[in-house]
Amino acid sequence: MAEKNAPAQQRASFDYELYESDPDHLRTVVATPNQATPWIDPAALKLRHRIRRGPFGDVWLATHHQSSEEHDRYHEVAVKMLHPIKEDHMQKFLDKFEEIFLKSRQLRGV
Repeated sequence: MAEKNAPAQQRASFDYELYESDPDHLRTVVATPNQATPWIDPAALKLRHRIRRGPFGDVWLATHHQSSEEHDRYHEVAVKMLHPIKEDHMQKFLDKFEEIFLKSRQLRGV
């Protein structure tokens, strides 16, 4: 189901030439924009226990694992698990979520 909920358009990567002291010896690297995204890989979350149940879904305490070559990070996070959404409402929900997420990025402390 995670594949169905992924954003319809991913930001495209781009190529550029990276200089290493000598412009005659360039190497091409691929980079992606370093922008925040509301999408987290579900495999990076480990649900620990349910905190609360409500009319729209459940809230869980979870551990979010972020890994890179230099380090592994683990953060305690709250995860909202929504009740199933009808297929014909899915795109409207995703559009509204994206709109609210982008607005929240402009607020301090959010």
